[in-house]
Amino acid sequence: MNSKRIVLDTLVFKKPQRISRQLWTLPWAEERYPKEIKKIRSNYPCDIVVAPSFYKTPLPQIGSKFKKGVFIDEWNCTRISIENGISGEIKDHLVRDWKDIKKVHIPKERLTIDIDKINDFCSKTDKFILAGAIQRPFERMQFIRRTDFLFMDLIEQPEGFKKLLSKVHEFYKEEIKLWCQTEIDGIFIMDDWGGTKFTFN
Repeated sequence: MNSKRIVLDTLVFKKPQRISRQLWTLPWAEERYPKEIKKIRSNYPCDIVVAPSFYKTPLPQIGSKFKKGVFIDEWNCTRISIENGISGEIKDHLVRDWKDIKKVHIPKERLTIDIDKINDFCSKTDKFILAGAIQRPFERMQFIRRTDFLFMDLIEQPEGFKKLLSKVHEFYKEEIKLWCQTEIDGIFIMDDWGGTKFTFN
């Protein structure tokens, strides 16, 4: 039984041969525990892989996401990392006032995936394949707006908030529709709805 069948059977509660597996790691773990990670992957190979995006237009990013220092992502959000191997935290929020919405870059570059190359990748593996893009609307709104401001926006529903949310929502819908034209097996949607205490300067 191949990996894809194991995952599919797991999803429909069809008593798979064994439970399906996917190991998530950050470069931090890879750099510090290479032997241990290699052993885990050797003993328990993943059944789920992520398809490369093969963007025809490079994403407008500045810096390296997993390197110590400043990284500006394709939405124009700035992260600061205090050590290598982690993705860092958003410190400089784009939209402090609704006139700042113009600072948000809707990353249309992510809509330039090479479908032929993605399908070729899919044809060469027996793994369950996820899209090489993550839709994360709530977290993205936090990154753009700031968590405490966003919670207030959810209560007060100002027009600027509705406009920004609509932009994020419409982009993600377009991205999902595009990936659904490929031969992947699943769309990767995630978010973090947890709340905690934040302190901002």
